[in-house]
Amino acid sequence: MYPTRKKTPLQWACLTALLSVSVGAAATDLETGCSSSAQLLRFACQFDANDDFFEEKAKCLDGDEAGLEDCLADAGDEREETLEECDDVLDARLDVCDALDDEPHAPDFGPEVAANFVDPLQIGVTVTPHPFFPLVQGNRWVYEGTFEDDEGELVTETITVTVTDQTKLIKGITCLVVNDLVEEDGEVIEDTDDWYAQDVDGNLWYCGEI
Repeated sequence: MYPTRKKTPLQWACLTALLSVSVGAAATDLETGCSSSAQLLRFACQFDANDDFFEEKAKCLDGDEAGLEDCLADAGDEREETLEECDDVLDARLDVCDALDDEPHAPDFGPEVAANFVDPLQIGVTVTPHPFFPLVQGNRWVYEGTFEDDEGELVTETITVTVTDQTKLIKGITCLVVNDLVEEDGEVIEDTDDWYAQDVDGNLWYCGEI
């Protein structure tokens, strides 16, 4: 089920308050450990889903009344899909927690463990790249797909991921800069630099973006 226009603003305010109280109560009942962290992350995911839903619903109510019903239905379907993803991610995290005997697993990251990371400019030279995401300078992947915009027009989206020869120092650890360029019908929508590090065991670490 998803919200409909039948609820008044006051009802929604009460519902939000009740949800906040229930989440807060659940948080105080949780113990430290991997699974407790996973449960709270699911709450965060659910709040994001609801936040996106209300934004989309607001757009629907500010649009064409003739398409209101379909617009609300699409927003509700998207919310349900996202909530299902939240549960899937929780299940995956709990599987990891089981493998770790529910021990906290916040990894160390900073100057004190910098020796555990390789020189990213040596990946593909003296360092073996990760098999699923080889951060070798010059590697480039292009992904393309199509979708319909709000007006029903077909839009072609292209995502180009390029491994550069630039580095970024994050908390004393040298990361490689990977550019992520998103275009819709040739127009740049997003141009992001992502920062990745690879440790001596071959694991990749995502360290942020700008």
